[in-house]
Amino acid sequence: EYTVKIEDPAIVSYTQEIRYNRSDHEELEGAGYDVIFEFTGLKPGKSEVTISARSPIADNFDAFYVAEVDEELNITMNYIDSTDVDAEEE
Repeated sequence: EYTVKIEDPAIVSYTQEIRYNRSDHEELEGAGYDVIFEFTGLKPGKSEVTISARSPIADNFDAFYVAEVDEELNITMNYIDSTDVDAEEE
């Protein structure tokens, strides 16, 4: 499961889409899929963005970005760092 936290939602917003790898995914247990985030600039500025991944069978992490929105509302996502959540809990 993925979640997004935007520090300043007045600067940037997002949508999330899940795309399954197979058309018969409803008939499968544990069907593979991709999670696609699309970010939209709302006004010029910068905002921190955290994407969190949580799973009982895969990696758990928080990835940190800075979203920069220019005057034309174009977005640049700058990767800052990632933290392994399981490693912190040990």
